[in-house]
Amino acid sequence: MRLQKKYEWCIEIMDGEDIVDNHFEDTLAELESSLSDGELVLCRVEGNEVEGATDTLWAYVVDGMLPEYFSNSNQQATGYKVPQKFHNELSKIKQHETNY
Repeated sequence: MRLQKKYEWCIEIMDGEDIVDNHFEDTLAELESSLSDGELVLCRVEGNEVEGATDTLWAYVVDGMLPEYFSNSNQQATGYKVPQKFHNELSKIKQHETNY
């Protein structure tokens, strides 16, 4: 079965170093009201209808910027680049917040 990939924005709600809740949305605009609630991360999820999600990679927003590449669960950079459209989406939201 062919793998499909999906990108989701996520707010990770933390308690110390533990993630206690996640809020996922397809667009960053849908999370805009929750941005101050936790850590913002873009997830790249691969999977198929039979096995479900088989691999997840993360791109954490640091100092208002996405990294160039996704990281694996060991926080090591992978060869998978964060698509430019997500950098642009983040830039739009940041610009919108500064206009308040």
